[in-house]
Amino acid sequence: MRSVWLAAVAASVFAAGAAQAATVTVNQTVDLTGKETSPGIFFFQQPDFPAFSIDVSQGDHVDWTVNFEPGQSLTLSPHIVNLRIDPIINGVEGVPAGSFITEANTDIELLNGSTVVATLAGLDGTSGALFFSTNNFTGAPVTFTALRGQADVVGFGGALAPTLTFNQARLLIVANAVPEPATWALMILGFGGVGAALRRQRRAATA
Repeated sequence: MRSVWLAAVAASVFAAGAAQAATVTVNQTVDLTGKETSPGIFFFQQPDFPAFSIDVSQGDHVDWTVNFEPGQSLTLSPHIVNLRIDPIINGVEGVPAGSFITEANTDIELLNGSTVVATLAGLDGTSGALFFSTNNFTGAPVTFTALRGQADVVGFGGALAPTLTFNQARLLIVANAVPEPATWALMILGFGGVGAALRRQRRAATA
């Protein structure tokens, strides 16, 4: 009888946890005009995105689509795609030192209209933001009008609350061409975390 009772309690706890998980869906549109900072390199930051605010809890699935303005598209081989979403904690962007966000099952789809033209496997791991990140696409150039990032939020570590509010986003798309060192430096300063993301990706790739 006791084992049956324990099994029932475990099942109810599991069901309660599953019920709390949700899919957080965001659809936004950005303008490509003037965003090619160097040939084959496109960079967007929060003023380029419509204002947003989403609450994300541990266990949630985040489904984030970035559309280009009607009539706009990119045709390239995107070697690096980093879509970063930052929380605001006590009025400060990003997580405090010693805290982190862990995600899994990350990928980015490139869309032409409603058709998926390429799927870029994401690089899961732990960082100071919610990243939809990839650097493994080496195929022929594709034409896309939107990109869709998805990830499961495994958990928040350190001093983070179980639910965070996110309202800052950045997007970096880099074609296979290798940019000039000065261009890299400017992008890293502007992106405010691309270097950390790439280091995380390298660790994940060698694990």
